[in-house]
Amino acid sequence: MPQRLRSKDSTSTRPPFLALPRQLLGACLLMLMAVPGFAADPVHPPAKARLDFLSGYSEQFGDFHVFRGKSSISTLEITYKGRPYRPLNAWQITDVRPTGAFQNGQPVLLATTIEWMGVGTVVIAVQNDTPLARILSPVKNRDEPDWGQAQPGRSDLLLFPEGARAFVPSTGQVLWFDERLPGWGFSHYGMLVSVAPDNRSAAFLAKEGLLLSSTEKGVYAQLPISKELNLSQLWPLYKEASARARKALDEGRRIDQRRLQRALEVEWVGQTFSWQQVQGTWQLKGLGLTSSPLKTEH
Repeated sequence: MPQRLRSKDSTSTRPPFLALPRQLLGACLLMLMAVPGFAADPVHPPAKARLDFLSGYSEQFGDFHVFRGKSSISTLEITYKGRPYRPLNAWQITDVRPTGAFQNGQPVLLATTIEWMGVGTVVIAVQNDTPLARILSPVKNRDEPDWGQAQPGRSDLLLFPEGARAFVPSTGQVLWFDERLPGWGFSHYGMLVSVAPDNRSAAFLAKEGLLLSSTEKGVYAQLPISKELNLSQLWPLYKEASARARKALDEGRRIDQRRLQRALEVEWVGQTFSWQQVQGTWQLKGLGLTSSPLKTEH
């Protein structure tokens, strides 16, 4: 999980400028007017003007500047090379973190946005000297932002089940896989739960079981989950999520039970199934079952 490094506040301990004696104040003003260097410097560049309203938080990531401006003490503002930047026109930015990756000489960032002027969790990268954003998760929750879930057994990958995306923090690569069944023409809903070691195949947990999809062929294999397995393996995850949500509510907290259940399902898939190459394609094995080529009949 990318962690944010905060800069220290630079709080001045000097007395207010206007508290100086009138004679000394006048002398200081004359000295400033007499020095050509002060006149040559831009007095009010856009980024500098915004800094006047900082509440103490300010971080620089390459040419990105993230700070808390005057519009709200609970949201952040971003500039790129001094120009305001709103990812996908999102106004309510709650957090920004570097991923550790760089593209075109600039750091790749993750940002969370909320409410009706937000779009969820986005990744920001620079192309042709222009910052561009892509949605990783549609979750817009101030208290429980979606920073991705580490895939069990892999420290180099973050899963965003809510957005059916995966993200490689070390490179800034976004992984996307098609979950539509061949011939259906529309999305056959499934939740992204695992990505193969080569990042070219992924597994979705759907109503009927696990669906496997590759970047080249789309959905190509399936691993049906029987009603018995559903009751013995997945139903306990629902009950655990429900119990934890009720306990949190009793403690005066609210947690998203559906997101918690999906996180538990991701952990279950990672602990129960493993990826193996079979005749040049990635298949899942576990519980005595092996995925098989998808049947085209509907």
